[in-house]
Amino acid sequence: MATIKGNSGNNNLTGTTENDFIYGYDGLDTLTGLAGNDRLEAGNGNDILDGGSGADTMIGGNGDDTYIIDRISDVIIEIPGEGVDTIKTSISYTMSDNYVNNLILTGNSNLNGTGNSYDNVITGNNGKNILKGGDGNDTIYGYVDDTLYGEKGDDYLTGGSYIDGDATIYGGEGNDTVSGFGVMYGNAGNDLLTPGEYSTAYGGIGNDTLTGYQSASYGEGGNDLITGFQFYGNGGNGNDTLKGGDFSFLEGGKGEDTLICYKDYDTDEHTIIFNASNEGIDTIIDFDPDTDSLQVSASGFGGITAGVTISSTQFKYGISATTSSQRFIYDTATGYLRFDIDGSGSTSATVLAIFQGAPTLNNSDINVI
Repeated sequence: MATIKGNSGNNNLTGTTENDFIYGYDGLDTLTGLAGNDRLEAGNGNDILDGGSGADTMIGGNGDDTYIIDRISDVIIEIPGEGVDTIKTSISYTMSDNYVNNLILTGNSNLNGTGNSYDNVITGNNGKNILKGGDGNDTIYGYVDDTLYGEKGDDYLTGGSYIDGDATIYGGEGNDTVSGFGVMYGNAGNDLLTPGEYSTAYGGIGNDTLTGYQSASYGEGGNDLITGFQFYGNGGNGNDTLKGGDFSFLEGGKGEDTLICYKDYDTDEHTIIFNASNEGIDTIIDFDPDTDSLQVSASGFGGITAGVTISSTQFKYGISATTSSQRFIYDTATGYLRFDIDGSGSTSATVLAIFQGAPTLNNSDINVI
């Protein structure tokens, strides 16, 4: 057993194969225990403590310290107000409430990392990781094939790679910010989700904001704001606002939704989707019949045939059907589009949407799937 002491300078102190006591005192010290069950006390300064093999006890003291962990039996001692400390670990690790803030997984193994009740920064390694924030407002960085859980708090989570592979990300409770490549879930709270290319985002409960490019965004519950270019947006339940750029597919879902056909160029195309006639009255803004179209579900509406545009006999200008075959009635004065399942029969027509500016629609604008 050896006792090794530094001084007020920047020390690089290395123990033996025995159970050592290593004291750094002041300065920017690096303490390395090697083998044995060592005790490392760094003192003041931004220090690095590496117990080595064995069940080690490490005390960072004042300063922003870094702990190297390779055994679950290693013990870290910190007290409040002594700095922002970081654990670097080559094993799966769950942080205890010992006032350490940050966790970094090292190496290439498939490891798991879990935060504590504080505001953590958790970073995965090159393996397949499961990263959990725990309590607190956490920041979690994952990579290819990782699974991230924000859990409680207002968390920031990002993961996946456009080239190398996807991540699965769960925001959890709180108002979370989620981005990356793969599949992401806002869960509870008013979340901000930014799916990368070929990724999918689900807002969950709350009034969420989803912004994507060449991706799919589902608002699910709440009154959501969904925007993107060359993407599919689905509002789900609630009174949602969807704004799509070129080659976008916009589906309001249930509720009184607003769908905006944003155009950078006159040739930009949009598809407005209706799955049923009773999902609420949507407002359609900047719809251009020359480039945009409507898509309706044969099974959800009834009385129409899938795979074709509706026929001229199924479309009428005005406010009500005058024949039994007319299904879609468009008022050119107000922009109201109605659906009547039995035409001039006894069932009343339902308002599907209000087209702002009352653009000139005809039967060729409505495709049935």
